[in-house]
Amino acid sequence: MDRTARKREKEKKMVSEMIALYCHAHHQKNDLCSQCQELAEYARMRTAKCPFMETKTFCSNCRVHCYDAAHRERIKAVM
Repeated sequence: MDRTARKREKEKKMVSEMIALYCHAHHQKNDLCSQCQELAEYARMRTAKCPFMETKTFCSNCRVHCYDAAHRERIKAVM
């Protein structure tokens, strides 16, 4: 696996863990609620398609916003 692929997988794992922590704290669920599950799937899909993965730092610093407005607000709340 090349460096970019490892970075992409690490980011997918991190965002999934952040969403799980958020869901547990705010929705008192051990498993993800349906809204958080949908957000996690969306975030992983967007990360898989990120064209800047090789050089990017954080999505918030990116010049292109891959998330639609509704998902962007939800992920901001999680982070």
